Amino acid sequence: MINDDHALTSEIALPAKRSKGKVIGIVVAAVAVVIAGAGLSFALLSGGGAQPEDILPKDTVALAKIDLNPKIGQRINLVRFLAKFPKTFRNFDQEDPVGSLINQTDASSELQWSAIKPWIGTRYAVAVIESSGAMNPILVVSVKDEAEVKYYLAKNYPELNYEIISGFLVVAEKKSTLNLITSAPSHLSDNEVYKSDMHALGGDQIAVVWADLKPIAQFAQNYINDFLYQQGLSADLNTTKNSNGRVVIGMHFTSDTFVTDILTRGIGSENQTQLDTSDSLKILGDLPASTLGAVNIEGIGASLTDGLLSNSAINDALNLIGLKAKDISELLQGPIAVIALDDGKTNDPLIFLRLTPKNPSQTIETIRMVLRRNGLDAGQLDSLVIEDGQYLYLGSDSASIRKAILQTKNPASRLGDSGLFKKTLTKSGNFSAYVDLGSFLPKLSVDTKGAPLGGLGISIGADLGSPGTSRTSIVLSLK
Repeated sequence: MINDDHALTSEIALPAKRSKGKVIGIVVAAVAVVIAGAGLSFALLSGGGAQPEDILPKDTVALAKIDLNPKIGQRINLVRFLAKFPKTFRNFDQEDPVGSLINQTDASSELQWSAIKPWIGTRYAVAVIESSGAMNPILVVSVKDEAEVKYYLAKNYPELNYEIISGFLVVAEKKSTLNLITSAPSHLSDNEVYKSDMHALGGDQIAVVWADLKPIAQFAQNYINDFLYQQGLSADLNTTKNSNGRVVIGMHFTSDTFVTDILTRGIGSENQTQLDTSDSLKILGDLPASTLGAVNIEGIGASLTDGLLSNSAINDALNLIGLKAKDISELLQGPIAVIALDDGKTNDPLIFLRLTPKNPSQTIETIRMVLRRNGLDAGQLDSLVIEDGQYLYLGSDSASIRKAILQTKNPASRLGDSGLFKKTLTKSGNFSAYVDLGSFLPKLSVDTKGAPLGGLGISIGADLGSPGTSRTSIVLSLK
């Protein structure tokens, strides 16, 4: 991110004669550099105090914020997490966390941190406010010295539109946007929907993204329709008028994990196909401890039955090759897993696909029939697919498939008994994935530069504790 902003941040030391829009872009870029670096560390001062949502209007459309001054528990976890990277965060200054990190990057020669340091605080946000049919981006930065920030802006950006509200510097392209903020009778922190979403997200988050999709979709519809009209075309994207719901993202640390939670709330909840009884933690946990990585997917058969396979055109196409919709549905009815095992003898992972069809034997015969009907050699199927109990295993050759079956059926130890697995994949979901980064990446000749990487876990599914909510959990764990 720092490299991407190089051109913008390099302009911060130039004379102040530039357009207001460009000035805002430069300030945003400068703060983005701070956020990019500081988002991995910092802020050992006391938590509490005002947040950006305490000054933003109640009907704010979107907010992305980072809090480098979180509550005590989150700060302790943050410090413990960073302590595992002594080579990366060398010469770290706890009294000046942002500056000490910038001094270790290429940004140190481009960003005048010494000029910003006297006034900039530890909470930053970018928000979007809607007015007169337009989406207006604003920048919100906490300040620790109001006199210093006023002097800095008067000296470097005399034409900048800004206000200082309750300890926050608020920057906007239009003065009218600032007037909207200062005149707001209530704030986003008073918004019951926003509060409900934050409650569903839970925990002490060091960074949060929240967006109300309905006004964004409406704006996108109007923008696209206007563009098409100007091109002499006619279109009406009425479907976007019914786009409701919100997206909520939170990021936080434990002492040895970095967790990102992504929630969708009220988005097509009535039509979503979700498995309330997903058991991916047990399915993946029963794999051998030699598993380098695995993905488990549930609910594909039900989704196809409810969706694509109910389409008459698709059914006609399947009939041409001798298949029926129910054949596909039954093949994909159970969990589907893609698994990579440590071969133990070679450096190449043993990768295979494991299906759990309704009737494995019948599925094999159906596939053979389809191959013969279409003039193909059904005998080749035996070298690519092997039936074993309730499963169908697919791989590159029969020898590797049988080796995989032997490992999965008689493991010396199971993945679920591993402490790394337990702290990396913490929830079951319709889609669950686990990768042992410390073991898998070296086999792919990826240089981790000594980082103590442990595992990566991803889980996507319904949030049973909050109806109408889907939750994605991404966990990066350390050894």
